[in-house]
Amino acid sequence: MAVAAEKVRNGTGYRELRNEFESRVLVLQPGKPGQPIECSLKEIGIRNAPHEIHYEALSYVWGDPKEQESIMCDGMPRLVTKNLYEALNSLRYLEEQRTLWVDALCIDQANEQEKTQQVRMMGEIYARSRRVLIWLGADEASEIALNTLLGDSQLGEEDRRAIRVLLTKPWLTRVWCIQELIRATDPVVVVGRSTASWDDFANASRRTETQLQQPGENIKEKQNLIFLDDIRTKYKHFTVSRGERGTFRVQGHSLLELLFLTRNFQASDPRDKLFALIGLANDVHSSDWEVLPNYSLAVLEVYHRFALWYITRRRNIELFSFGVDRDAPPLAGLDTLPSWVPDLTRSDMARPFPKLHYLSVDYIDIRYDTGKELEDRIMRLATGAQTFHADLLPDSWHPLTRRTKFTPAHIAFSEAAMVIHVLGAQIGKIKSLGRPFEDFKISNQTDTDIASSTLQWINDCWRVIIASREGEQHGIFAEEIFEAAWQTMVCEMTETGNRPWKDRYRKAFRSLFERCQILEGQRGMSESPDQEHGVHSLVESNGKIFTRKKERIVAEVLASENEWYQSRRFAITDSGQFAAVPKRARDGDIVCLFDGGRVPYVLRPCNNGYFELVGECYLHGFMHGEGKADGMAYPNQNFPIR
Repeated sequence: MAVAAEKVRNGTGYRELRNEFESRVLVLQPGKPGQPIECSLKEIGIRNAPHEIHYEALSYVWGDPKEQESIMCDGMPRLVTKNLYEALNSLRYLEEQRTLWVDALCIDQANEQEKTQQVRMMGEIYARSRRVLIWLGADEASEIALNTLLGDSQLGEEDRRAIRVLLTKPWLTRVWCIQELIRATDPVVVVGRSTASWDDFANASRRTETQLQQPGENIKEKQNLIFLDDIRTKYKHFTVSRGERGTFRVQGHSLLELLFLTRNFQASDPRDKLFALIGLANDVHSSDWEVLPNYSLAVLEVYHRFALWYITRRRNIELFSFGVDRDAPPLAGLDTLPSWVPDLTRSDMARPFPKLHYLSVDYIDIRYDTGKELEDRIMRLATGAQTFHADLLPDSWHPLTRRTKFTPAHIAFSEAAMVIHVLGAQIGKIKSLGRPFEDFKISNQTDTDIASSTLQWINDCWRVIIASREGEQHGIFAEEIFEAAWQTMVCEMTETGNRPWKDRYRKAFRSLFERCQILEGQRGMSESPDQEHGVHSLVESNGKIFTRKKERIVAEVLASENEWYQSRRFAITDSGQFAAVPKRARDGDIVCLFDGGRVPYVLRPCNNGYFELVGECYLHGFMHGEGKADGMAYPNQNFPIR
C-alpha cells in the first residue's frame, strides 16, 4: 500500500486531487513554542467538509520569500516563509491536533492547473471553514497593542504608537484578504497568542481613530481597515444564484466597481489583482471563462482578456475610466499593454466620475435588471447625487421613466485585438494646462497646510484662465466665465458626489477669488518662488481663512476640490472650454465624446493615425448631453486606440 500511495505523489510530494471539488487540509501536530513543527496533509471534499471534517482557514500575508524556515510535512522537510512559520508555531495546540487550511501548503504551488482550480474554489473554501483566522503577526509589541486597543483605559503616547503599528500591518493591504474576510462566518484576529473577533477589532479601531490620527495623516492601511469592515457589512447577506448560464452573485459590486474600490490593495502576483475579486463580482458567471482564474496565462493576457470580456459583454466603454499612473514604470511584460487596457499594477487614485447606468429600452443586455435601473434612478433623484450622461440628449433621460434613448458604443478590434476602434467626435484640443493638484500638496498636512495648498491651486487655475484671455483686466470676468470656472474646479460635485447648492458654492468661490486677488496684489502677476510662503502666511494671518459664517461652506468647497482633483489638473481647450483632465494630459491632446461614452475622454495623437488613451475628463458644458444637442457641429469619426 505504501508503494501504491507513493506512485500517486508528484515530484513535489503532493498526492493528486481526485476531482475539482477536492482540496487538502493541514493537520498540525501539537507542540510547545520553539519545538520543530510537524504536520500532515489530508484530502477532503470541500462540499462535504461540514460533515467530513472541521477546519479553520488561515488568512495571512506570505511575507518575504527570502526569509524561510523549515517544517516537517508528511515526513518531508518543507520550506515556508518566516511569517507562516510563526503563525503555525503560535496556532498549534499543546496537546491535540489542529486542522487548518493554508494556501501555501494545501495547494501544490508548482502545479498551475491545480492552483487555478483551487483558486476558483477559494471563496467556497473560506465560506465552509469553521472560522477564519486572520494572522497579523507574532511580535510582542503588537500583541500588547491588540489587548490595549480592546481595553477601556486611556491611551498614552506609547500605546498610540504601538496601535498605529498594529493597524498598519501588511495584511490590511492584501487584496485576497477582502474575499477571505467577506466569506468568513466567524473571522478572528490573531496576534501572537491573543485573539479578538473581527467585529470587536474593527469597532475598537473606529473608536480610537480620533486619538490615533496625527495631523494630516492619511495612511492607506487605516483606510483599508474601514473599507474592509464596511464591505463586510455590505456583503453580510452575500448570496449565490444559479441560472441558465451558471452561478453568479446577486448582490454587491460589479467586477469593474471592485477594481476601482480596491486600488489601494496589493498582490505579490499581479494576476491576483483581478483573480482575487472574481468570487465577489455580481456580474461574473461561472461560464465567463475569459476572466476566471487561470495561472497558465501571462499577466498581459489576463488583463487583456478582462478588457475584451468587459467591453464585448457590456458594449460600453466605462473601462476607459480606469486611470493608470504612467509615471510609474511598467512591470516586465506589461510595456506592450494597450493604453485602453487597465494596468492594475499602476492604477492612479483619481475617483471615477459618476455615470448613469448603461441601461435603456433600446439596448437590453441578457443580465438586464429593470428593478436595478429604477432603484438607481430614484436614489439619485432623492439624494441629489450627480449623474453624468454626456452621450444622451439633455431632455431624453428622466429619472422615473425608461424613456432613455442612446446609441450604444460602436466598437471594433484589429491587430489581434490589441487596437480598439471607437466611433466618436473630437470636441476640443487642450491648449492650456494648470499644474497637477498634487504639486501643491505636502505630506503630513495640518488643516492650515491643506487650506493654503488648495488656495495655491485655485490661484494657479485663475492664472491659467487669465493667461488664456489676453487683454482682459485681472480679476474682471464675465459672469458666465466665473460660473464655468468654479463649477469646473469642483467638477459640479460636492465631496460626496452630490450636486452642489450653486448659490452657496458661488459665494464661497467669490471669497476664494478675493483671497487670490489679495495675494496677487501683494506681489503682482509675476511668478514668485515664494508663492507657497505667501499663501500660507495669508491663511495664518487670518487665523482661519474666512469669517466664521463662511467657514463651513468654504471647507465644503475645499473638500470637493481635494476629492475630485486627485490625479487631475485644470485645463482649457482651444475653443475656450474649461476641463478637469488627467494629470498626465498635455498640450495638443484632444478631447473626444464617444458613442456610448457617459463622459468625455482625452486621447493623445500618435504616429500613423493611432491614438493613446489618456483618461476620462470633465468638460464644462458637455456633461449632460449638451454636445449631442449641437447636432452636426461635431461629426463622428473612427478613433483607433492602441
